[in-house]
Amino acid sequence: FLMAQLAPGVIVIYSSSFLYMIFRDTPNSFSMTMSQVNQFWFDSAPTAIIFFALSVGAGMSIHGLHWSILGYLEGGKFKSENMGLIPKLRLTLEKRNFFCQILFCPGFILLEIIGFLFTVKKTEDVILEENVTSIPDSKMEAFHFLQSFYLSFAQFYIHTGYALYFSFVCLLVGSWQSCFICGDDLINYQRLIVTIFIYILAGYFFLIGRIQFGSLFAEEEKLIVGPTKIDLRLLKIDALLKLLEQGETLSMKDMQEVVRKVPGRKG
Repeated sequence: FLMAQLAPGVIVIYSSSFLYMIFRDTPNSFSMTMSQVNQFWFDSAPTAIIFFALSVGAGMSIHGLHWSILGYLEGGKFKSENMGLIPKLRLTLEKRNFFCQILFCPGFILLEIIGFLFTVKKTEDVILEENVTSIPDSKMEAFHFLQSFYLSFAQFYIHTGYALYFSFVCLLVGSWQSCFICGDDLINYQRLIVTIFIYILAGYFFLIGRIQFGSLFAEEEKLIVGPTKIDLRLLKIDALLKLLEQGETLSMKDMQEVVRKVPGRKG
Protein backbone atom coordinates (compact mmCIF):
# COMPACT_ATOMS: atom_id res chain seq x y z
CA PHE A 1 0.00 0.00 0.00
CA LEU A 2 2.76 2.47 0.91
CA MET A 3 4.57 1.74 -2.34
CA ALA A 4 1.66 1.57 -4.76
CA GLN A 5 -0.70 4.20 -3.37
CA LEU A 6 0.87 6.57 -0.84
CA ALA A 7 4.16 7.37 -2.60
CA PRO A 8 2.55 8.31 -5.96
CA GLY A 9 -0.12 10.26 -4.09
CA VAL A 10 2.54 12.27 -2.27
CA ILE A 11 4.05 13.23 -5.64
CA VAL A 12 0.66 14.39 -6.94
CA ILE A 13 -0.27 16.47 -3.90
CA TYR A 14 3.21 17.97 -3.58
CA SER A 15 3.28 18.87 -7.29
CA SER A 16 -0.17 20.44 -7.04
CA SER A 17 0.98 22.50 -4.06
CA PHE A 18 4.14 23.46 -5.94
CA LEU A 19 2.07 24.78 -8.83
CA TYR A 20 -0.26 26.61 -6.47
CA MET A 21 2.68 28.39 -4.84
CA ILE A 22 4.00 29.45 -8.24
CA PHE A 23 0.67 31.04 -9.14
CA ARG A 24 0.19 32.57 -5.70
CA ASP A 25 3.59 34.06 -4.93
CA THR A 26 5.68 33.63 -8.12
CA PRO A 27 8.91 32.69 -6.29
CA ASN A 28 12.22 33.12 -8.07
CA SER A 29 13.62 29.61 -7.66
CA PHE A 30 12.71 25.97 -7.13
CA SER A 31 14.26 25.93 -3.70
CA MET A 32 12.17 28.92 -2.60
CA THR A 33 8.99 27.28 -3.93
CA MET A 34 9.79 24.01 -2.15
CA SER A 35 10.41 25.91 1.08
CA GLN A 36 7.00 27.52 0.78
CA VAL A 37 5.32 24.16 0.10
CA ASN A 38 7.09 22.53 3.06
CA GLN A 39 6.13 25.42 5.31
CA PHE A 40 2.52 25.25 4.15
CA TRP A 41 2.07 21.51 4.84
CA PHE A 42 4.58 20.49 7.48
CA ASP A 43 4.71 23.33 9.99
CA SER A 44 1.98 21.70 12.08
CA ALA A 45 0.76 18.17 12.73
CA PRO A 46 -2.86 18.75 11.55
CA THR A 47 -1.81 20.02 8.12
CA ALA A 48 0.69 17.16 7.77
CA ILE A 49 -2.07 14.66 8.52
CA ILE A 50 -4.27 16.35 5.91
CA PHE A 51 -1.41 16.17 3.41
CA PHE A 52 -0.98 12.41 3.85
CA ALA A 53 -4.75 11.83 3.80
CA LEU A 54 -4.99 13.69 0.49
CA SER A 55 -2.00 11.70 -0.78
CA VAL A 56 -3.77 8.42 -0.02
CA GLY A 57 -6.83 9.66 -1.88
CA ALA A 58 -4.75 10.75 -4.85
CA GLY A 59 -2.93 7.41 -4.93
CA MET A 60 -6.18 5.46 -4.84
CA SER A 61 -7.55 7.65 -7.64
CA ILE A 62 -4.51 6.82 -9.78
CA HIS A 63 -5.03 3.13 -9.03
CA GLY A 64 -8.67 3.27 -10.12
CA LEU A 65 -7.83 5.19 -13.28
CA HIS A 66 -5.04 2.83 -14.31
CA TRP A 67 -7.05 -0.32 -13.60
CA SER A 68 -9.88 1.05 -15.74
CA ILE A 69 -7.43 1.86 -18.52
CA LEU A 70 -6.05 -1.69 -18.33
CA GLY A 71 -9.56 -2.98 -18.85
CA TYR A 72 -9.97 -0.52 -21.72
CA LEU A 73 -6.76 -1.74 -23.39
CA GLU A 74 -7.03 -5.46 -22.63
CA GLY A 75 -10.78 -5.81 -23.21
CA GLY A 76 -12.48 -7.39 -26.20
CA LYS A 77 -12.46 -4.14 -28.15
CA PHE A 78 -8.71 -4.26 -28.73
CA LYS A 79 -8.47 -8.05 -29.10
CA SER A 80 -10.46 -7.94 -32.35
CA GLU A 81 -8.80 -7.91 -35.75
CA ASN A 82 -9.85 -4.29 -36.28
CA MET A 83 -7.30 -2.81 -33.90
CA GLY A 84 -7.60 0.75 -32.69
CA LEU A 85 -5.04 3.55 -32.84
CA ILE A 86 -3.43 2.91 -29.45
CA PRO A 87 -2.60 -0.82 -30.02
CA LYS A 88 -1.15 -0.02 -33.44
CA LEU A 89 1.05 2.69 -31.97
CA ARG A 90 2.11 0.33 -29.17
CA LEU A 91 3.18 -2.31 -31.69
CA THR A 92 5.13 0.32 -33.62
CA LEU A 93 6.81 1.62 -30.47
CA GLU A 94 7.82 -1.87 -29.33
CA LYS A 95 10.05 -2.15 -32.41
CA ARG A 96 12.19 0.72 -31.12
CA ASN A 97 14.99 0.52 -28.57
CA PHE A 98 14.34 0.87 -24.86
CA PHE A 99 15.39 4.51 -24.62
CA CYS A 100 13.08 5.55 -27.48
CA GLN A 101 10.23 3.78 -25.73
CA ILE A 102 10.99 5.71 -22.54
CA LEU A 103 10.84 9.01 -24.46
CA PHE A 104 7.47 8.18 -26.04
CA CYS A 105 5.84 6.58 -22.97
CA PRO A 106 4.66 9.88 -21.39
CA GLY A 107 2.79 10.55 -24.62
CA PHE A 108 1.15 7.15 -24.30
CA ILE A 109 0.02 8.00 -20.78
CA LEU A 110 -1.85 11.01 -22.13
CA LEU A 111 -3.14 9.13 -25.19
CA GLU A 112 -4.51 6.26 -23.12
CA ILE A 113 -6.24 8.60 -20.67
CA ILE A 114 -7.85 10.57 -23.50
CA GLY A 115 -8.89 7.36 -25.25
CA PHE A 116 -10.41 6.01 -22.05
CA LEU A 117 -12.28 9.20 -21.21
CA PHE A 118 -13.71 9.94 -24.65
CA THR A 119 -14.25 6.55 -26.35
CA VAL A 120 -15.63 4.30 -23.61
CA LYS A 121 -19.43 4.25 -23.59
CA LYS A 122 -20.31 1.32 -21.34
CA THR A 123 -18.90 0.08 -18.06
CA GLU A 124 -18.69 -3.42 -19.53
CA ASP A 125 -16.10 -2.18 -22.02
CA VAL A 126 -13.53 -1.56 -19.28
CA ILE A 127 -14.12 -4.55 -17.01
CA LEU A 128 -10.90 -6.49 -16.54
CA GLU A 129 -11.51 -10.22 -16.12
CA GLU A 130 -9.58 -11.83 -13.28
CA ASN A 131 -7.75 -15.12 -13.77
CA VAL A 132 -8.20 -16.35 -10.21
CA THR A 133 -11.53 -18.04 -10.97
CA SER A 134 -9.85 -20.22 -13.61
CA ILE A 135 -6.91 -21.37 -11.49
CA PRO A 136 -7.17 -24.76 -9.74
CA ASP A 137 -6.69 -25.04 -5.99
CA SER A 138 -3.48 -26.98 -6.48
CA LYS A 139 -1.85 -23.95 -8.11
CA MET A 140 -3.33 -21.27 -5.86
CA GLU A 141 -0.13 -20.97 -3.81
CA ALA A 142 1.83 -20.19 -6.96
CA PHE A 143 -0.84 -17.64 -7.91
CA HIS A 144 -0.51 -15.84 -4.57
CA PHE A 145 3.28 -15.80 -4.98
CA LEU A 146 2.94 -14.14 -8.41
CA GLN A 147 0.54 -11.59 -6.97
CA SER A 148 2.82 -10.68 -4.10
CA PHE A 149 5.97 -10.68 -6.24
CA TYR A 150 4.78 -8.86 -9.37
CA LEU A 151 1.59 -6.95 -8.59
CA SER A 152 2.81 -4.59 -5.86
CA PHE A 153 5.90 -3.58 -7.81
CA ALA A 154 3.96 -3.26 -11.07
CA GLN A 155 1.40 -0.97 -9.44
CA PHE A 156 4.13 1.09 -7.79
CA TYR A 157 5.96 1.64 -11.09
CA ILE A 158 2.83 2.43 -13.09
CA HIS A 159 1.28 4.69 -10.44
CA THR A 160 4.56 6.53 -9.98
CA GLY A 161 4.79 6.99 -13.75
CA TYR A 162 1.33 8.58 -13.74
CA ALA A 163 2.24 10.78 -10.77
CA LEU A 164 5.51 11.91 -12.35
CA TYR A 165 3.70 12.73 -15.58
CA PHE A 166 1.31 14.89 -13.56
CA SER A 167 4.34 16.55 -11.95
CA PHE A 168 5.79 17.16 -15.42
CA VAL A 169 2.56 18.86 -16.50
CA CYS A 170 2.63 21.02 -13.36
CA LEU A 171 6.18 22.10 -14.17
CA LEU A 172 5.18 22.99 -17.72
CA VAL A 173 2.23 25.05 -16.53
CA GLY A 174 4.38 26.71 -13.87
CA SER A 175 7.04 27.54 -16.46
CA TRP A 176 4.40 29.03 -18.76
CA GLN A 177 3.07 31.15 -15.92
CA SER A 178 6.55 32.36 -14.96
CA CYS A 179 7.64 33.12 -18.52
CA PHE A 180 4.59 34.62 -20.18
CA ILE A 181 2.61 36.01 -17.27
CA CYS A 182 5.35 37.24 -14.97
CA GLY A 183 7.99 38.02 -17.60
CA ASP A 184 10.78 35.74 -16.35
CA ASP A 185 13.52 34.52 -18.70
CA LEU A 186 12.13 32.17 -21.35
CA ILE A 187 14.99 29.72 -20.87
CA ASN A 188 15.58 28.90 -17.25
CA TYR A 189 18.17 26.12 -17.26
CA GLN A 190 17.41 24.96 -13.74
CA ARG A 191 13.72 24.63 -14.57
CA LEU A 192 14.52 22.99 -17.93
CA ILE A 193 16.80 20.34 -16.44
CA VAL A 194 14.31 19.40 -13.73
CA THR A 195 11.45 19.22 -16.24
CA ILE A 196 13.39 16.95 -18.62
CA PHE A 197 14.48 14.74 -15.73
CA ILE A 198 10.89 14.34 -14.49
CA TYR A 199 9.72 13.57 -18.05
CA ILE A 200 12.27 10.80 -18.51
CA LEU A 201 11.53 9.36 -15.08
CA ALA A 202 7.81 9.27 -15.91
CA GLY A 203 8.48 7.32 -19.09
CA TYR A 204 10.89 4.96 -17.36
CA PHE A 205 8.55 4.09 -14.48
CA PHE A 206 5.60 3.66 -16.84
CA LEU A 207 7.52 1.31 -19.14
CA ILE A 208 8.94 -0.74 -16.27
CA GLY A 209 5.45 -1.05 -14.81
CA ARG A 210 4.00 -2.32 -18.08
CA ILE A 211 6.79 -4.89 -18.31
CA GLN A 212 5.95 -6.08 -14.79
CA PHE A 213 2.25 -6.35 -15.63
CA GLY A 214 3.08 -8.23 -18.82
CA SER A 215 5.16 -10.72 -16.84
CA LEU A 216 2.38 -11.12 -14.27
CA PHE A 217 -0.35 -11.76 -16.84
CA ALA A 218 1.84 -14.17 -18.81
CA GLU A 219 2.67 -16.24 -15.74
CA GLU A 220 -0.97 -16.29 -14.60
CA GLU A 221 -1.99 -17.65 -18.00
CA LYS A 222 0.33 -20.61 -17.45
CA LEU A 223 -1.53 -21.48 -14.25
CA ILE A 224 -4.94 -21.58 -15.88
CA VAL A 225 -6.33 -25.06 -16.56
CA GLY A 226 -9.22 -25.02 -19.01
CA PRO A 227 -11.36 -27.87 -20.40
CA THR A 228 -9.14 -30.37 -22.20
CA LYS A 229 -10.12 -30.89 -25.82
CA ILE A 230 -9.91 -34.63 -26.45
CA ASP A 231 -11.04 -36.64 -29.46
CA LEU A 232 -12.64 -39.63 -27.75
CA ARG A 233 -12.54 -41.61 -30.97
CA LEU A 234 -8.74 -41.67 -30.86
CA LEU A 235 -8.33 -42.65 -27.22
CA LYS A 236 -9.10 -45.85 -25.37
CA ILE A 237 -11.04 -45.87 -22.12
CA ASP A 238 -7.95 -46.66 -20.04
CA ALA A 239 -6.18 -43.63 -21.51
CA LEU A 240 -9.15 -41.42 -20.65
CA LEU A 241 -9.24 -42.69 -17.09
CA LYS A 242 -5.51 -42.07 -16.79
CA LEU A 243 -6.05 -38.46 -17.88
CA LEU A 244 -8.64 -38.07 -15.15
CA GLU A 245 -6.26 -39.53 -12.57
CA GLN A 246 -3.63 -36.98 -13.62
CA GLY A 247 -6.05 -34.16 -12.80
CA GLU A 248 -7.03 -33.15 -16.32
CA THR A 249 -10.29 -31.21 -16.58
CA LEU A 250 -12.87 -32.61 -19.02
CA SER A 251 -16.07 -31.03 -20.23
CA MET A 252 -19.38 -32.45 -19.03
CA LYS A 253 -19.96 -34.01 -22.44
CA ASP A 254 -16.60 -35.79 -22.29
CA MET A 255 -17.29 -36.96 -18.75
CA GLN A 256 -20.59 -38.51 -19.83
CA GLU A 257 -18.81 -40.23 -22.69
CA VAL A 258 -16.17 -41.64 -20.32
CA VAL A 259 -18.81 -42.98 -17.93
CA ARG A 260 -20.79 -44.50 -20.82
CA LYS A 261 -17.74 -46.44 -22.04
CA VAL A 262 -16.71 -47.81 -18.64
CA PRO A 263 -17.05 -51.64 -18.70
CA GLY A 264 -20.23 -52.81 -17.00
CA ARG A 265 -22.08 -49.53 -17.66
CA LYS A 266 -25.01 -49.26 -20.05
CA GLY A 267 -26.49 -46.26 -21.84
